[in-house]
Amino acid sequence: MRFVRGPAVEDYGTIAVFEDLYGNFRDLVQRRQRCRRVCKRGNAPARSHLMRPEKRAAEPTMLARIAGALYLYIFVAGLFAEAFVRGRLVVPGDAAATAANIVANETLFRIGFTGELIHVVCDVGIAAILYVLFRPAHRTLALLATLTRVAAAVVLAVSSIGHFAALRLLSGASYLAAIDTGQREAMALTALRLQADGYGICLLFFGVSCGSLGWLILKSGLVPKAIGVLLAIAGVCYFANSLAGFLAPAFAASLFPAILVPAAVAELSFAVWLVAKGVDTAKWRVMQGG
Repeated sequence: MRFVRGPAVEDYGTIAVFEDLYGNFRDLVQRRQRCRRVCKRGNAPARSHLMRPEKRAAEPTMLARIAGALYLYIFVAGLFAEAFVRGRLVVPGDAAATAANIVANETLFRIGFTGELIHVVCDVGIAAILYVLFRPAHRTLALLATLTRVAAAVVLAVSSIGHFAALRLLSGASYLAAIDTGQREAMALTALRLQADGYGICLLFFGVSCGSLGWLILKSGLVPKAIGVLLAIAGVCYFANSLAGFLAPAFAASLFPAILVPAAVAELSFAVWLVAKGVDTAKWRVMQGG
C-alpha cells in the first residue's frame, strides 16, 4: 500500500488517498466526528466502515468452526443412529425379532430418531455457512452444493418418518387391535426398509453436494486441496453406492461398507480441519474483494 496524496483538510474532515495492493485508489477519511471510512474512488463511491484486521479475520474463521462443530455432531449422530440403533435392533428378514428388539429398547430407538432429527437441522445450518464461505470462489457451484445438501436433508427428514412409524406400529395402542400382531410386525419392518431406501435417495443428493464442495476447495484453496480431493471421491462413492443399491442390490451389498470408508475419512478430515484451523482468511478476503 502507498499513499498517492497526503492528508488534506476538507469541510467534512481530513482526507488522504492511497493505492491498495490490487491497484485500487481509495479515500481514507477521518471525519470531524472521528469516524473513519474507506471507499473506492469513482462517480458513485461505495463506502464501508474500516474494521480492525483481527475482527475482519474472525468472521470466516468463526463461521468455519461452527460448521466444523456441527459437522462433527452429524458424523457422530449419523453413525449412532445407523450403526448402533438400526444396525443393532433391525434383523433383516425377521420381523418378529426386529419387533422384539425395538420394544425391548424403546428408549434407545427414540434417542436414535431424535438425534437424527437434530442432524437434519444441523445439516441445513452447515449448508448455509458453507455457501457463505465458498460463494466467493464460484457462486453457481456454491449454490449447487448448498441446494443439493438441503435437498438431502429434506429427504432424510421425510424418510425418518419410517423409523418412528415402526415404533408406532409396535406400540400396542388400542386402535391397532384390528391388525394382527404378525402383520404389524411385518409393517414395522417394511417401514424401516422404506426408511433405508429414503436414506439411499438422500445420499444421491449428498454425493452431488460433496463433489461440488470438493471442486470448490480445489478451486479456492481455502482448506488443504487434499481434503478437496477426498470430498470429491466421497461424492462419487455416495452416488455410486446409492445407485448400486437400487439397480443391483446384491452388487451393492458386496461393496458395502468398504465403498463408504473414503467418504467417512473425507468428511471427518474436513470437519476436524474446520474446527481446528477454519479457512484461509487471507485468500477468502482476496476473493471477497477486500
